[in-house]
Amino acid sequence: MKRTIFTILASFLVSYSFAQNYEQQIAKAEEFVSKKDFCNAYEIFKPLLIDSDQGSIYDYYYASLSAVNCEKNEDALNWLNVAAEKGLGLKDGEIDFIKKDESFKELKSTEKWASIINTMQNKFADKKLIEEAKSKEWVSTITKNAIQQKKSKFNTADSGFALYYSSAENINVPYLVYVPKNYNANKPIKAFIYLHGGINSTENFNFDKPEITQEPIFKVADHFNSIIIYPFGKKDFGWMNQNKAFENIYKILNQVKSTYNIEKKNIYLGGMSNGGTATFWFASQRPSIFTGFYAISANPKLEIGNINFNFDKPFYEIHTKDDSVFKFDDVEKIYNTNKSRNWHFESIANGDHGIIYQQNGNEVLENLLKELIENKNAR
Repeated sequence: MKRTIFTILASFLVSYSFAQNYEQQIAKAEEFVSKKDFCNAYEIFKPLLIDSDQGSIYDYYYASLSAVNCEKNEDALNWLNVAAEKGLGLKDGEIDFIKKDESFKELKSTEKWASIINTMQNKFADKKLIEEAKSKEWVSTITKNAIQQKKSKFNTADSGFALYYSSAENINVPYLVYVPKNYNANKPIKAFIYLHGGINSTENFNFDKPEITQEPIFKVADHFNSIIIYPFGKKDFGWMNQNKAFENIYKILNQVKSTYNIEKKNIYLGGMSNGGTATFWFASQRPSIFTGFYAISANPKLEIGNINFNFDKPFYEIHTKDDSVFKFDDVEKIYNTNKSRNWHFESIANGDHGIIYQQNGNEVLENLLKELIENKNAR
C-alpha cells in the first residue's frame, strides 16, 4: 500500500512539474511572438505541442503564426487545423481576422487552408443556429412570465425572470425582473435596482441573451430575498450622458412597484462600472425614493453634471487596487477630496475591474450589500 501511495504521489508531482514547466515555456514563446521573433518562438512551440491535448486554442494559433513566419508552412497548417478543431473561429470576428492576416498569405492558396477555413465557418454557423434557438426560447419564457393583467392588488408570481418594457424617447426599453424563491405577494419585499456596465460599447439591448442569468446580482437575490430590477442600456440610450435614460429608471421602478409588492423603505440602487458611476447621479440628484446606494468599480465623475457628495443616504462603494479601467489612485483621490458621512469607500487588493465576476465575486457582492442593508437597519 505504501508503494502504491508513493507511486501516485510521485506521478502527481511529475505531472504538476510538467504543467508548471509547460506554462512557463508557453509564456516564453508568447513573449518571442510579441517581439516578432517568430523562429525562436517556433523552436519552443514545436516540442511542446506534440500532444494535442496539452495546448489551448491560442497556443496552437500562435504556434501556427510563428511557424508560417519561420517558413515552416506544413507545421503552420497542422497547428492551425488543431486550433480550429479546438474551437478557433467560434468567436465573432475571428475568422475574418485570420483570413485577412497577411502572415498567412503563403498558405491561402493551399487546399488545406481552404478546408480549415470552411470547417471554421461551418462550426460558426452551427453555433449561431444553436444560439438563435436558445435566444428564441429564452425570450418566449421571460415574456410569458411577465404579469400582464392584475387580478388583485398584487398577483402571485413564480420565481424566475420576467421581461417588461418601459416607453422612453419613442423606444421600448426592456428590463428584467427577477423574483426570488420565497416571494409572497402578500408581504412587502426589498428590491435592488442594478445598472450594468459596458454602456459605451454596447450596441443593442441585450435582453435576448440567456447568459444574462449568470450576472452575479441575480445569484444573491435569494440570499437577501429580494426582487432584482435589471434595466438594459446601450450606447445611444444608457446611463452615461442621456438624461432620458436616467429618468427612465424612475418610470421602470414605478411600473415594478405597481406589479410586485415592493417595500417602499427598502429599495436600493447601484451598479457596476458605468452603472456604478451613474449611481452617483441618483445619489446626489434625486435620492429620496431610495434607501441606499452601492457601486462596484465605478468612477465618481459624471458626464452629465456635478456630483454632490454630501449624500443623504448611505452609499457603499468597492474598488480593487489593480483596477485596469478606472485606476484606484484616481478614484481614491476623489474620495479623499470629497469624504462625507454617508460615503463608504472600501478597497480590495486585487480582482481587477470585474471583481464580482471572479471566483469570489458572489461573496464580494453579498458582503457589500449586507453592509448597506445593515447600515439602513442601524439608522
